[in-house]
Order: sequence, then C-alpha cells, then structure tokens
Amino acid sequence: MKNKSLSLIFVLALSSTLVACSSSDITYERYCLTQDVSAEALTSNYDVHIYLQDYLNVGGIVIQTNDLSLQESVKRRWISSIDNQLSILFKDILIKKKMNKSYKYELYVSNFHGTEDGFAKVSLFLKIYDAKQKLIKEKEFSSKTEIKEDGYDSLVNTLKSEFIRLLSSM
Repeated sequence: MKNKSLSLIFVLALSSTLVACSSSDITYERYCLTQDVSAEALTSNYDVHIYLQDYLNVGGIVIQTNDLSLQESVKRRWISSIDNQLSILFKDILIKKKMNKSYKYELYVSNFHGTEDGFAKVSLFLKIYDAKQKLIKEKEFSSKTEIKEDGYDSLVNTLKSEFIRLLSSM
C-alpha cells in the first residue's frame, strides 16, 4: 500500500510539473525593417523580386554560430516575411534614387544574419533588366560589419543600415 501511495504521489508531482512546463507562455520579440520607409514604397509599382537563401526564409533572426552552423532564433522573429520587408526596403531605395520604373530588379540575398562573434553579414547580388528583359547590369555587394552594441536591436539596425548602404551605391 505504501509503495502505491508513493507511486501515486510521484505520478502526480511529475504530471503537475509537465502541465506547468507546457502551459508557460513564450513571448516573442518581433523586428521590423520597414517602419520608417515612405508610404510610396508600400504601393510602388517597381518590379522587384527578392530571392533568399533557403536558411533565411525561416521567420526567425539567424545567427551564425561557427563556420558551418547557423541557428534560427526562436524568440526573436521578423514581424513579417523577411523577403517582403527587404522588397519594401529596396523599393524605398529605388524611389529615393529615382530609378527607372520600367526595369525589372532581381535581388539575390545569400547572407542577412548576425554572427556569434558580433558581426552583421549582408551579401547581395543584383540583376537589372530593361523593359525588353535584356540584362543591363549585374553587381555583387557584400559586407561584414562589426555590431556596435550587444543585442538583437543593434544587430537588426546594423543589418538594415548595411542593406541600405550597399544598395544605395548601385
């Protein structure tokens, strides 16, 4: 009888622990790259296509932990799809530079993440086609920039500023 009582107490303690663990809420921090773009960038008719490296299309901010390993943050997420945010950001740049609206712009994003040792990596490849779909320009952009402060806010700000800086030089 005593063993059955101890077993019952153990099972109840274990189940209450599992219930407590499963009912805890996970809070997410959401990050936005487009909060300060022009309203025109949201409705612009620029023909922009963003192509992301597969590992970036996950919803969470990505951190490179070593030369071969990347990790998606569980609690630090993009407010909306990263390709959509980069498209709006790119359109804002095109508007400010008064680029030709009849052109097609393809942007390949191979790096847009942080590193565990405090850097932001942005690598882009841009193709511009004229109205007749003739390739008129190709350009590669890349940066590895030290993040000035610790934290995801600083990482996101650095990624955004590098993206803008690189594409503003097109």
